[in-house]
Amino acid sequence: MGAAGRPDGARLYRSEMHAHQWIAFVPEVGWWIFPDEVNGWSDRRVAISLDRGLLRPVGARRAAHTGFRTPIGRRRVCAFGVGV
Repeated sequence: MGAAGRPDGARLYRSEMHAHQWIAFVPEVGWWIFPDEVNGWSDRRVAISLDRGLLRPVGARRAAHTGFRTPIGRRRVCAFGVGV
């Protein structure tokens, strides 16, 4: 795990286009979007078609309630019904 207990090198973002969600970039894994709610990180989905010009970096502590601080590991994720 990296600094502040978040996944190594992960960065957290907000966007006005996704007001009730967090967006995260995790090196070697990619872009993720997840709800701004308790344990929201467990409901993350692969983020596609993001307008990176609208993303604003924020501190990972702001999303601590979502479980974002837990390590990613090599979990299986579901993107459009297909295991990745």
